Amino acid sequence: MISGAQGHYESFHKALYKGLQINGQIETPLYLGSRKTKLNIENWYLPVVPSRLTSKFKVADLKYFRTLSELASPNTGNSMKLFVTYEGGLFTVFLFSALLRLQPKAAAIVNIFGNQQHANLFESKFKTRLFKILLNIAISGVENRLVLTGDTLRFASKMQKSTGIAIELFPMFSILQPSRIDAKKSTEFLINLRGVYSADKLLEVCEIVGNQNLPKISVHGPIPKTIKMALAQFDSLEYSEGHISENDYQTMFYKYENVIFLYNPASFSYCSSGRLFDAIIAGSKLIVPSNTSLSDFAKVYGYASEFDFCASTELVDILLGKGEFSYRSDAPLPTVQNATESLILLAEKCQKRERSKSFSVKFWIVVAVGWCLSVTGYALSAVKYKTKNRVLSTLVRK
Repeated sequence: MISGAQGHYESFHKALYKGLQINGQIETPLYLGSRKTKLNIENWYLPVVPSRLTSKFKVADLKYFRTLSELASPNTGNSMKLFVTYEGGLFTVFLFSALLRLQPKAAAIVNIFGNQQHANLFESKFKTRLFKILLNIAISGVENRLVLTGDTLRFASKMQKSTGIAIELFPMFSILQPSRIDAKKSTEFLINLRGVYSADKLLEVCEIVGNQNLPKISVHGPIPKTIKMALAQFDSLEYSEGHISENDYQTMFYKYENVIFLYNPASFSYCSSGRLFDAIIAGSKLIVPSNTSLSDFAKVYGYASEFDFCASTELVDILLGKGEFSYRSDAPLPTVQNATESLILLAEKCQKRERSKSFSVKFWIVVAVGWCLSVTGYALSAVKYKTKNRVLSTLVRK
């Protein structure tokens, strides 16, 4: 299992890893990691080997690839080796496609990450066609052992329609335990926001409600200084802009009855949020922008209310206690246990697919060209960086 995320995302991967550890159908799960470990930072895992998978120029780390190959080798056991990567892209698909071609007893589940960026890419016919051609070259011949997923149904459907390639749904889940779902909650609001537009919308709504009528609100997310200065007039607002400890985060959602996701649909309409699933497990009321993946999930699990992000009246009514909420549904909760079971089903499903004709020559040509271009870009970037530092050092001396 690999990823490159830090902060609260690490809790997500940690929970999935622990879920795999206690699942009786999986033998000795291993978290590979994909970033260098600093000596002054303690991690819950020991990376097998650092990689450059999340660097600006995606140069394949041959040492990392060799490690993957050794792990997938039949010499390490007769059981199938399954690799799961949450933060994937076209480069990642080629990487694991190459691995599967060299190691026939391995399989991979690659979640295509960066939903909004890919959705915007698919708005261009030329970019869509190029992406589709490269993706088809990457998976041809290994379809029976390579599963591509999206973390929301909206994005997975968009990608499948644009490429004509089967895209499964990655089992999103919460890191929380449902056993605490009956914990006592306050009537306060927790607002998660991202981006300048979301912060500006918060200011607009607060000004309409007014300082005297505004309920107590805890705001989580970065806010520009100018907007935060304007929000200083509202006494019932408190802020948490940086990362909080893992323990504080795990208890946070149980404190609030209402959780608002103030995400601009223009930037997050196809995206998911681990915090949404944490709010579901915690039994909070979900308040989400309409026509987004968040609202899609909210409709499945219920106990939710939608609002129009572009307008302000609906969110104002919710803050004033006038919002209407749907009933809680009987849908299975998005727990870690359910997520690991879904992963196993995906792995079994990919094994049952028929093997198609392999275009190995075309694949390796694209890999070679892509690697050379990446190396060239990486080298040029390194030269530019060193030249810039030398110029600055010279100016400082003068």
